[in-house]
Amino acid sequence: MTMGKLLVVDDDELTREILASILEAEGYEVQQAENGKKAYEFLKSNADVDLIVCDINMPEMDGIELISLLRGELASETPLIVLSGNDQVAVAIEAINKGASAYLIKDENIDQTVSIAVEQALDKKRIIDENRELMEAIQVKNKELSGIVHTMTDVGTSLSSKDSTRELLDVVIECGKRLTNSQGGILYLADGDKLVPKAWSLGSEEVNPTSMDLTGNRPAQSSQERGLPVIIDNLDECTSLDVEAIKKYCQTGGLAAKSLLAVPLKGTEGFSVGVLQLINAQGKLHGKVMPFNEGHSRYIESLAAQAALVIENTRLHEENIRATRLSALGEGIAGAAHCVKNILTGFDGGRYILDVGLKKGKMEKVEQGWDMLKRNSDILKQLVLDMLDYSKARTPEFSETDVNELCENIASLEKEKAHEKNAEVVLSLEENLCKATIDGKAIYRAILNLVGNAVDALPETGGSVTISTKCFTETNELTITVADTGCGIAAENLENIFKPFFSTKGAKQGTGLGLAVTQKVIGEHGGSLTVESELQKGTTFVITLPLEPK
Repeated sequence: MTMGKLLVVDDDELTREILASILEAEGYEVQQAENGKKAYEFLKSNADVDLIVCDINMPEMDGIELISLLRGELASETPLIVLSGNDQVAVAIEAINKGASAYLIKDENIDQTVSIAVEQALDKKRIIDENRELMEAIQVKNKELSGIVHTMTDVGTSLSSKDSTRELLDVVIECGKRLTNSQGGILYLADGDKLVPKAWSLGSEEVNPTSMDLTGNRPAQSSQERGLPVIIDNLDECTSLDVEAIKKYCQTGGLAAKSLLAVPLKGTEGFSVGVLQLINAQGKLHGKVMPFNEGHSRYIESLAAQAALVIENTRLHEENIRATRLSALGEGIAGAAHCVKNILTGFDGGRYILDVGLKKGKMEKVEQGWDMLKRNSDILKQLVLDMLDYSKARTPEFSETDVNELCENIASLEKEKAHEKNAEVVLSLEENLCKATIDGKAIYRAILNLVGNAVDALPETGGSVTISTKCFTETNELTITVADTGCGIAAENLENIFKPFFSTKGAKQGTGLGLAVTQKVIGEHGGSLTVESELQKGTTFVITLPLEPK
């Protein structure tokens, strides 16, 4: 094995041969050049020379010029030892300043001095190269650690921003891949004593681990059972655990599994809620692919601890949502059933009075029974319409609308109903009110519902309902206010009036869905609905709508 490749440059052939013989005897591979120009041409096409031994005084190109070209044009850091037949201090200083490693005199001890100088120069070169590699490795590690810090910061943000378990699991896998620079991953959640694959990233989106038998995936099971990470550097040579199931699955996804890291996701009680399994670390050091190591394991354990906590919280959140939905569904069904029951009671009463009137030929009873049937039929119709409006998602049909005109039409419609109570509907509309781009039909029903409720709240002795409008150009909004001088709403009921099937009107008048539907319509427009009320003085509802859709 050669100790290094050297180039000897001297115009004297005998000197070249002597130097080459000395250095070859030491185990070096030696090339020769008769002057600086020949050496320069050789070096331009042969960059793998470890050291140059060069004479100072040569024809065509001397040693000083060769050093300048080597350090300048060729940008080479190859060590260069200069030789001279004379002890010339100025020349020696110039050579050293130009970048020479050493300056030797050609005397009777040249065989010893050149061997020592070459060995020292090569040792120095090795130290410099090793330091450079070490610095590069440190820079790579610092970059890796910096990336890990950023990744772990991103992990906390990403995990806390996900609402569903599946989104969360996908984020955990991607973060794990980034932390270890790995090719793929599978995340299992515990279901009793079993591990069920719930999320995966292996290149092929068509591969679904839930359709494969992974019960033989011993690395993940071992990590789950022991509560410790499992690292396998080479799956092909693994004999301690059965890895065929995971290798087969990865191969189906187009990934040849070579190495593996499995880490348990420990929950708050110390029990594992699942396992994160990463495939094929791809990090490199000095050009070599590095397998999973203890550093990777620590990073993923930190990730797994965060993920387990968030997964538990997300599961609890989803369970609460399901419970809330079931509770809301139960309340909705109960409310609807109660409302329908009251309507049916009204139908039974109207039918009974109608039958009595027909049998006894009393028209006033017939009219009374028929009125009850019509009234309850209208309530049933309104209930069905309100339930449809409240339950389905709806996109408003926007168009430029004259809100004052809507209010005038509603006032005209409700005027007769108000007169029956010796009351009036008053309009206080802003002149030249700015046009609004809204769903006119939906807003008409919302205002009509508020005005209808206001008239219902008036006593039989009279009162008033005032409808007013106002435009606010600085906020690009308008308001519609419906104020009555009726009975008012008790403070304890104000927080419930927008809940479905809540009503203070009694069974004969309301469905309990009107205000819920009104609030929903206003919300779909990006607006708001507020209320103020005082018992025996009246209630004021304010609709605020943007002039343009948000």
